[in-house]
Amino acid sequence: MAVTIRSWSLLDGASLSWGALDAVRHGEAAALCIPGFVAPVVADRLAEAIVNHDSRRNYEARWAGRSGVSETFSRTDTDRVGPVDTTPEGTTDPHAVVDALRWQRESVAPNLGPMDKLRLELDEVMPGGAGLTRREGSLLLAGVGRLMERSDVAVHADAGRQDCLTANIYLRMPADGGATTIWQFDAEYRRAGRSYLFEPGEIPEDTPEVTFRPEPGDLVIWDPTRPHAVLPFGQGIRVTVQSWIHLAPDSEGAMRACLLN
Repeated sequence: MAVTIRSWSLLDGASLSWGALDAVRHGEAAALCIPGFVAPVVADRLAEAIVNHDSRRNYEARWAGRSGVSETFSRTDTDRVGPVDTTPEGTTDPHAVVDALRWQRESVAPNLGPMDKLRLELDEVMPGGAGLTRREGSLLLAGVGRLMERSDVAVHADAGRQDCLTANIYLRMPADGGATTIWQFDAEYRRAGRSYLFEPGEIPEDTPEVTFRPEPGDLVIWDPTRPHAVLPFGQGIRVTVQSWIHLAPDSEGAMRACLLN
């Protein structure tokens, strides 16, 4: 994994640990990188399934910014595969969530699916264990396929994802470019309550940052409320599967992780 660091650390480990996740959660590290988290055959098969999925559609967003929250959804540089609530379609059919989870699993069978592997390993290292998220009795999706054929370098922060980390498993990368930059920046944008789009110059030039270019199969976890962006790339496509990891104490006060999108 190619890495460029400017005054901010990057954790590179062989496996998940609660200590590393806690360091990222508290801003002591920019991200946790686990090279080769999933096998090449799994990454390739799931990437191909995402690219050719018949429900692939653009990931539209309502951005917040200095002038407030947009009243309309805007197209982004990312297509998605998987039902999520934060789009113009609105509330997700719970049956579609189960179908999507099983589709991911079946796409790589008999191998273990990336989200299944992540959930199992989180359950092994979190003090309160880990699992999927249910809202009012309905299961929420863990793992949205994301496909980019270009990058608009939209520097943004998922300000509505407080108490969450983002887990990104890279399935396919272009031959050149497509790296991610994360800035160590904190300001009033966190109060936006939704995805915040930064204007040029809004983040000071001397802000510490880290840039990394993952390889297919790598897992990278960071705080989504920090500004981040995908850098430009040439020919090829960039395919990932992404989930939020919500961290909160369980009934006994032990930190538990729940996956959701």
